Amino acid sequence: MNVRTLSTQGNFNELNEFLQKNMELLVRNPAHLGTVLETLDFQQHSLGVLAVMSAKLQQSQINDWEELFNRLSIFIMDCNGEQIRYAAQSFAELCHLFAEQLIKKNTPLMGLSPLLKAISKLQMSEKCLTSVHSDIMRLALVSRCFTKPVLELLDVNYHEVSKEATANTKSILLFFYYGGMISASVKNFSRALYLFEACVTMPAVVVSHIMLESYKKYVLIWLIFHGDKTQDALTFPKYTSPVVSKYIKPLCAPYHEVIKAFYSSQHSELNNIIEKHNGVFTDDGNTGLIGQVVVARQKSNIKRLTKTFLTLSLEDVASKVGLASPKEAERQLVTMIEEGSIFARISQKDGMVRFDTNPERYNTVKMLRHLETDVENLISLDNHISTMEEEIRVNPKFVKIHGNAGSSGGMGGRGGAVSAEIDDEIILPSAGRGSRSGSLGPSSSSNVNSNNFNFTC
Repeated sequence: MNVRTLSTQGNFNELNEFLQKNMELLVRNPAHLGTVLETLDFQQHSLGVLAVMSAKLQQSQINDWEELFNRLSIFIMDCNGEQIRYAAQSFAELCHLFAEQLIKKNTPLMGLSPLLKAISKLQMSEKCLTSVHSDIMRLALVSRCFTKPVLELLDVNYHEVSKEATANTKSILLFFYYGGMISASVKNFSRALYLFEACVTMPAVVVSHIMLESYKKYVLIWLIFHGDKTQDALTFPKYTSPVVSKYIKPLCAPYHEVIKAFYSSQHSELNNIIEKHNGVFTDDGNTGLIGQVVVARQKSNIKRLTKTFLTLSLEDVASKVGLASPKEAERQLVTMIEEGSIFARISQKDGMVRFDTNPERYNTVKMLRHLETDVENLISLDNHISTMEEEIRVNPKFVKIHGNAGSSGGMGGRGGAVSAEIDDEIILPSAGRGSRSGSLGPSSSSNVNSNNFNFTC
């Protein structure tokens, strides 16, 4: 009766407070929840239905899962977005519980459509990142369903974080971590590096397990994608928290040995390191990436040859790169030519390779459109940074700290809106490898194997 009355009056703040106070009462009386639900309308009484649905999902045993799933799906799709935003955190928690149950029931694919709709209920704009984004990425990984709507979420450059997500730092880190894994799975290594870097460079006072795992994958993918660059190029931006630089590297010693071996002149060094730390890479779920690093080393060595030689025999290529035979060298060269990573011609007659320069003349309509898009994106980014800077300069807290609105200090970090302090995901500064409390991401034993990747969620 309270729900119906307050909803009719439009007192949604008061209604939300009332429901929060009585949540424990609902959870303790599961037998009556179905009856209560029948008296409420999904559209008119969205906050009341939200409380009842949350109570049902918090039960230790759910006997009527199929019926509950259907009701949850319909509610998420049809609920009143205006009402839901009064209880955004509760709605997001409902989505987290919903995703958890779907994974337990081994039906993760069924939750993608409802949760994609749930995001639109929480967002004020498409550039706003919510905590439900991480649930969608997790379901996509477990189901190995990397559809266009999921990939489009990863291509958005988010400018803000929803209010409900600021209280759930773990979900923000998990979005970037899971998103990096998905991007790597579809071979979009450039975006994967961006997402993993965003996770590792999040403003932090401690190193979380999620950041640690992101760092490991970032290092391997960087070698795969940028292996032809010098080792010195593998660095993080200056705004990276000092605690990250100080404590992550000692915890990732095997991966730094891989980096060193990757750039070693001894062709067998990398294989020796991989064999030495094979158990570590398997436990981390990175054996697929390690295998691609081996191939990337061969490709990177070939790219370096193009900068030094104009012509080489296939035998010389195989010898300098560490391939078993001229035939294998030819196969690798053909693959790289087809990919567009090198420009060369192979003479079948005398077994010689001639390396060419990039034939692109930057004078086509397609290239012009590409350049125009890049310029528009840069202008948009510059305008957004200027707007954010102005908002910070006139913020009363900033003015109070720095004495005047014209001060330019105190703007370090990436947005500064989120601090990676995660109670169940922290690796203490004094801990060595393996000294972790909690597990990576929401508790789940679901394994994700995508092509050459071995991921564990």
